[in-house]
Amino acid sequence: MRGRHLVSLTFDRMSAFQERLAERTGVDFGAYDHYIIHQASKVGLSMLLRQYGISPDKSHESLSRYGNCMSVSLAIGLEELINARGVHPGERVLLLGTAAGLSIGAMALQF
Repeated sequence: MRGRHLVSLTFDRMSAFQERLAERTGVDFGAYDHYIIHQASKVGLSMLLRQYGISPDKSHESLSRYGNCMSVSLAIGLEELINARGVHPGERVLLLGTAAGLSIGAMALQF
């Protein structure tokens, strides 16, 4: 895999994706209470958080404990968020995944 190329491609496509997501959900990308993002690499995750102004406190990281679990990292993150940190009624959670190729997908949840 060409990691740098994939990170660059992800950022190139993310702006348009964010706009479509906001149109469909009615929620601005920066307005979620929690972010669970597929974590292919620590560098890529850090860059994404910085690029879009997401506080690391709002992002759930599992890469250091489990490694790259592919799309399962979203389910792991959601389970850990709910059971370890807790989610309060009305809070919004964004699950964001990317895949080689490049595909970008998201699921917006409100508790």
